[in-house]
Amino acid sequence: EKHGLQLQVKPVLTLANRYAGLPVFQPKVPYPGVWWTVREQKWHAQCLVGGARRNFMVKPKDHSEAELERSFTVAVAWKKKQEKEKKRKALQILASSHGSPDHSRLAGFTEDNLRLPMFS
Repeated sequence: EKHGLQLQVKPVLTLANRYAGLPVFQPKVPYPGVWWTVREQKWHAQCLVGGARRNFMVKPKDHSEAELERSFTVAVAWKKKQEKEKKRKALQILASSHGSPDHSRLAGFTEDNLRLPMFS
């Protein structure tokens, strides 16, 4: 107290302590493109399909191990579905670029064995 004024110090949230009380989870078996967001307390999955970035978030009902595992599995299933669609779109692009109705050059390509660097 100085000259009748009382000094009050208020704690200021910094990046270091803003989310300090929130739990952080790591999956038992990580999956590329799926991660835990501390801020939202959700699993976040992301995929690039046909030049568009797609996002999916799933929030567990509680922080029990079973619910965290279930919600992580939902996020991974969504990501796998997007990856399958990405391969299908890549095949469509290849087929349309060749123009021939029999697509003989694509005979060996399937959704399962298509591995193109430009679509990874």
